[in-house]
Amino acid sequence: WFAVQSLTLVLSVCDELKHRAMQEMENVKVSTEAHLRLTRALQEERAEEDAFLFSQHPGEASPDQEATECLRERCVTVRDVGPDLVDACGLLLPSRAVYAAVRGAPAQAEEAPSGSDSGGGAGVERGSSERQALVRTATTEGNLRAVALAVSHGNPILLEGVTGAGKTALVDELAYLTGNTDVIKINLGDQSDAKALLGSYVCTDIPGEFRWQPGALTQAVSKGIWIVIEDIDMAPMDVISVLLPLLETRKLFIPGKAQEVHAAAGFQVFATQTLFGGGGGGTAMG
Repeated sequence: WFAVQSLTLVLSVCDELKHRAMQEMENVKVSTEAHLRLTRALQEERAEEDAFLFSQHPGEASPDQEATECLRERCVTVRDVGPDLVDACGLLLPSRAVYAAVRGAPAQAEEAPSGSDSGGGAGVERGSSERQALVRTATTEGNLRAVALAVSHGNPILLEGVTGAGKTALVDELAYLTGNTDVIKINLGDQSDAKALLGSYVCTDIPGEFRWQPGALTQAVSKGIWIVIEDIDMAPMDVISVLLPLLETRKLFIPGKAQEVHAAAGFQVFATQTLFGGGGGGTAMG
């Protein structure tokens, strides 16, 4: 009504045209209301028929159930794409077997790093097949989905939270889902040095002979293993100088050998940082 009044006023039409326009508007309004009433009546009639048929055949699925099943069949699931992808909170991630095939290596876990369990003040732990089930609360599901999304992009991931918030537990759960059960965990401190992460020359059984013993970080980069760097905010500057090029370019430079190691397929860096004070939740940034 306001639109017709405005148009007639702007166009300065005569009263006859104005009256005809108002009649046309009323006819459109009446036809629209009649169409809506007819549609509503047909919907109610169909609903009554569906309810009657369902009562006569209670074992059959109702139309709403059939529509839900049809929608579910259109969703892409792990069954549609094969065993090489896993479901991580609604995100499809490649399993370890995919990256192992790219590297031409067996899918099972490689041999654990030797000779670098506690050198240089950096404690190194190796993942095991034993796993504590993660309690899937709404917050945990959201954080796990955020970590899985960052992993799908191949980004380095920083997990922040207070002590006991479950930062490492998220990585353990995602590693279990994707088959990366040989996660390397490095606990940094103010006494940690880059040599413990990169590696060094060690003595052999033959006097005067030395061989290169790669560190935990070097082995993870070259073999495509997931690595968790605990308390990265405690890392000294020489460790940070080693990690920065790796995080930016996925290349690790080893000064002791003048060698540059490119990250193998499947390599993923996680880092944790403890927040003091504040809430009890954690955040994931990729």
